[in-house]
Amino acid sequence: MMKFLASKQGKRARAFLILSFCAVVFFGFAALSASAYQEKYADRIHPGVTIQDLEVAGMSKEQAFQTLDNKADEALKDGLRFSYQGNIVVLPVILRKADGTHGHQFIDFNFKQAVDDAYTKGKEGSAPEKVLEGIKLFVFSTDVPLETRVDESALEKELKNKLANVFVAPQDAKLDFEISKTGKAIVTVQSEQQGSALDLLFLSNTLKSQAKDLNFIAVQVNPKALYPSLSSKDVEPLISQAESWLKRAPLKLVGEGKTWSIDEKMLSRWITASSSNAGAVLTLDSKVAKSDFDALMKGILQEPKNGKLVLEGEQVKEFIAPQQGIILNLQASLERVEQSLGRGATSTDLELRRETPVIEGTDAERLGIREVVGLGRSDFSGSPTNRRKNIALGASRLNGIILAPDEEFSMLKALGTIDQKHGWLPELVIKEGKTVPEDGGGLCQIGTTAFRAALDSGLLITQRRNHSYRVRYYEPAGTDATIYDPQPDFRFKNDTGNSVLITTAIREDEVVFTFWGTKDGRVVGEIKPRIFNIVPPPPKKTIPTTDLPVGRTKCTESAHAGADASLDYVVTYANGEVKKETFNSHYVPWGAVCLVGVEKMPEEGAASGVVN
Repeated sequence: MMKFLASKQGKRARAFLILSFCAVVFFGFAALSASAYQEKYADRIHPGVTIQDLEVAGMSKEQAFQTLDNKADEALKDGLRFSYQGNIVVLPVILRKADGTHGHQFIDFNFKQAVDDAYTKGKEGSAPEKVLEGIKLFVFSTDVPLETRVDESALEKELKNKLANVFVAPQDAKLDFEISKTGKAIVTVQSEQQGSALDLLFLSNTLKSQAKDLNFIAVQVNPKALYPSLSSKDVEPLISQAESWLKRAPLKLVGEGKTWSIDEKMLSRWITASSSNAGAVLTLDSKVAKSDFDALMKGILQEPKNGKLVLEGEQVKEFIAPQQGIILNLQASLERVEQSLGRGATSTDLELRRETPVIEGTDAERLGIREVVGLGRSDFSGSPTNRRKNIALGASRLNGIILAPDEEFSMLKALGTIDQKHGWLPELVIKEGKTVPEDGGGLCQIGTTAFRAALDSGLLITQRRNHSYRVRYYEPAGTDATIYDPQPDFRFKNDTGNSVLITTAIREDEVVFTFWGTKDGRVVGEIKPRIFNIVPPPPKKTIPTTDLPVGRTKCTESAHAGADASLDYVVTYANGEVKKETFNSHYVPWGAVCLVGVEKMPEEGAASGVVN
């Protein structure tokens, strides 16, 4: 019995050894086989892997990509089809292929991502993990999704072109205006209209679903109803209010010193009904109004433009003055108009703002020349030819001068020698009781304009003298500055802490001086002279001239009474310091001055004083 048991146990042991040996051999061969399997598919997609149920096993990346590419081309060769009320609408497909993306104008397939995902299956992890993953793919398989994108905006645009009569925007009920022959406005209501739109979400989802199978069939187009916001019932109660608004015409709009008149016809174009939380309300249509404002304010409104400064040494090589912008806040202005109409007013101030641009360039930044710090103007309309030319030459001589911090400006030094050799022309002046032509006549226009710009800038005035007589070119009295070589001079000091650039311009009959620099926070009080002690003017004076035909008379000066003027110049600095100076001017009475054409100029005149 014991022998039998021993024999039985031995057999079991031998069987176990045999089975163990077989298992080792089997798994050894399996490992060798798995290794060969992995090597075989090292650069190919593993068996058991599909892309959107499309068989790609054993393919390289390039082959899989090309297979998907061909499949998409075949599926879309006849275009995308849409069905509407039994009719088929076809949108031809234009291919546009980019790296990794196969685009068909309306649908993009991300083949690259899908192929990359399929290729990595069974190739990640350690060697045993790769073996197990390969077996798992072989037994169970896996499908890689294909990412697609529908270009809804392009789809909507093309379908609307094909079905132009189907998709229309809803139309609100609106007020309709008619001006009768008697001038009375007749207000009625135009009924609303229902609209329709594409159900883009449905179309997009349907196309994405078909793209998964790369099999496209006709998609049913079902328009969505669009309803207007305002009905006739909503708008009809606004008729009486609209009639009330129209009675305010003509409506005055005020801005930049100008006034524009809005008649009943134009106002009726602006008035419209709109929807609000409170229901239908009467308002002004900004789109319609903008077109009228652009026409009304042409030449007033302008976009700001940056300037430019380039120096060559200490001289200005190039300067482009920035253009100050004048911007209309249309919405705020229309709200003001609505408020005025509501309270029965017939005049409204527009919402305008000025935008000052900057001066670009490293030189401008280095010198602190960034913005307008002051402006001076004067009018020389009615001036004779030579006086105009002298004014233009004087303005050009000062254009582009740069004053360093703490530098004192001298007008006579800046103008240089004043004689005909240097371009100055003779013009009549009244000097020491005689009327004589003198080179540079009219340059007091330049001195006066510079004085006004310096005052507006808040600069320190170091020398200034008024004219002996009030001259119409330099009104108001008290804001003029006379110059005459060698005296009197006009001087001021640049005390801003940065450089100041002077630019000049002649605009028709106006001289304009602009001072550019950096604002340091100083504020200039109102520059408005007080005029008193007025004395009646003396009789008219006549001055002979050869510029007019013999016997013809042309009056260049109107009569001015003598007077005194007092101008308080108050500058408040950023630190709170206040400086005040009063410029007192005395003017003797001045009669009318008329030019009379003569054949030959007399040697001496009969007037006294100096006016140029």
